[in-house]
Amino acid sequence: SAEQAPRGAVSAVGRAAQLFIPLEELIDVDREKERLTGEIEKTRREISRGETMLANPGFIAKAPAAVTDKERRQLGENHEKLAKLLARLESLGDAGR
Repeated sequence: SAEQAPRGAVSAVGRAAQLFIPLEELIDVDREKERLTGEIEKTRREISRGETMLANPGFIAKAPAAVTDKERRQLGENHEKLAKLLARLESLGDAGR
């Protein structure tokens, strides 16, 4: 479950935690939205890469179980990260406008 970010806070999303730094009126909301959008795009690319690898029968047949397990874990983590990033971007809404 994603925690509700304080309005006007900068966030960092990691595998195990979300960090919120309440800067209220001190942040540039548009710049934070840009940063989050970039992180979302990067995470979506990682998800696409992982899904492509795991959908490849040749990769699944040849790769050691430890490698495929790692890819599955990473894919799950990236899906969770994406959900948190999207929620954070949405929470910024029209702040600062």
